Amino acid sequence: MNDAINGTLCKVRAIRRARVRRASSHVEGQRRAIDAAVFTAELTALCARECSTPRDVLTLRALRVVRDPALYAAIERAVLRASCHCASNLQDLSDPVTRTLALCAWAFVSAGDSALDAVLAVLREGGDSEGAGAIVGGWLGVLHGCTHSGAPRAA
Repeated sequence: MNDAINGTLCKVRAIRRARVRRASSHVEGQRRAIDAAVFTAELTALCARECSTPRDVLTLRALRVVRDPALYAAIERAVLRASCHCASNLQDLSDPVTRTLALCAWAFVSAGDSALDAVLAVLREGGDSEGAGAIVGGWLGVLHGCTHSGAPRAA
């Protein structure tokens, strides 16, 4: 009888451990998404407060809120490679959250003064292009709204 009870308890514990592992892997994905949302909000706030600061500096400054190492490295790499004006160096990112935020950071820094060019650049890359376009458009809208008397116009 004791062996049967111990066997059942071990089975229940194994099932619980498996459930906890599945739940924790789901939470890890959510942590990255939460970091991405916090980074997006931080960069938006920096655009409003420090609109005369160069965009690459703003973006790297906003990285202070990112805890996920993969997301941090991808955004940092995108900012540092923005001068090449080619997003092909972001194609190797497999996680959609990481890829989207790295692409947004790249477009934000490399677009110059044209908000339209930045939004079109992320739309051309595919993936979550609507979300990426909204993020970049939001950052540039706040930045240009801070420095001009209205939304930026298409070139």
